[in-house]
Amino acid sequence: MKRIFVVIAVLTSLTACSKDPYAPYEQAFMQGCSQGGNSSQCECTFGKIKERFTPEELERFNDPRHMSQEFMEANMRAAMDCR
Repeated sequence: MKRIFVVIAVLTSLTACSKDPYAPYEQAFMQGCSQGGNSSQCECTFGKIKERFTPEELERFNDPRHMSQEFMEANMRAAMDCR
């Protein structure tokens, strides 16, 4: 439990210092994506996601109740384009 708190505190402080509004979403995306793919493909995919969605939209999509078919399809297209 203590370890989770430390990780959350570090992530919060890192994203608070960042001027990039996409930083928290990119960090979470890269952590998940890099486990199943290579980092250059993951970076490319997130770059395409940033071109299509605003930080506010990504925040809304963080909640599974607001996940849209459009978002899922855009992610799949971006990943395919980056192969």
